[in-house]
Amino acid sequence: MPLLEGPVPALVTPFTKDNEVNVQLLQELVEWQLAQKAGGFFVTGSSGEGFLMSIPERQLVVETVIKQVRGRVPVVVQVGALATQDAVALAEGAAAAGADGVGTVPPFYYRADYEGIKQHFAAIGAASDLPLYLYNIPVTTGVLITAAQFGRLIEDVPALAGMKYTAHNLFNMQQIIELGDGRLNILSGLDEIFLPALAIGVDGAIGTTFNYMCLQFHQIYQAFKAGDMARAREIQSTVNRVITVVTSFGTLAALNKAPLRFLGFDIDDGRAPIRPLTGEEREKIKADLEAAGFFDLERN
Repeated sequence: MPLLEGPVPALVTPFTKDNEVNVQLLQELVEWQLAQKAGGFFVTGSSGEGFLMSIPERQLVVETVIKQVRGRVPVVVQVGALATQDAVALAEGAAAAGADGVGTVPPFYYRADYEGIKQHFAAIGAASDLPLYLYNIPVTTGVLITAAQFGRLIEDVPALAGMKYTAHNLFNMQQIIELGDGRLNILSGLDEIFLPALAIGVDGAIGTTFNYMCLQFHQIYQAFKAGDMARAREIQSTVNRVITVVTSFGTLAALNKAPLRFLGFDIDDGRAPIRPLTGEEREKIKADLEAAGFFDLERN
């Protein structure tokens, strides 16, 4: 059985007005998302603003989430960093806190060849006994892990257990799934193609909009497993109308935190350089979400 399956929120990190990690709200969000059928949590990733936090802050988020989850679902920690030594330290900290796995983006900014990528992943994998997930997100890192490279990494990095594949190339995704030969835990990272990704064999997905629509993605997953494709397509179309709205504003504040604010959570817009929303934008997003049916969605 895969460690992660179904919808896994790429958990947001709330900050206080003093720009510190909002521990209490983070605990509340974890509980609420568990009630919305979260299949696990992926923390300190892109949606969690992991690269905008210090190592101690990232560790605080990890420890808070793991304590709050109390083993009810798996927690995988994104430990990627510019410096391999920082990623290794974060992986060690995740293991000490009781994480179920670690994930990492490939080396970025300073371009690495295959040997450098392999050494980076191998060092992180060797830092703990936890399964290692590669986080393939070329739109932000500028680095694409190809199927051919992944095939080599399976042989070269013993800790490798799976991948979060955040790209629209379903052909490349399917090649990666087949290379794993059923042994690896492959998850999609794009919410809008959750159902198509399930159709080609992913175990689930790690998504930003799962922070506020996890129940709907759980319903897609259940309908797919039951063979009710008409129902699965219907719900995917519904969530995609919401995704169209939140992605149209071009800022992470609209994509991952604004909908939570509209649902009653006293959450920030994000840490700089994420631009805060203007009052006009906030009103526009809320109106567009209402037109898309967001506030009518079922919630536990």
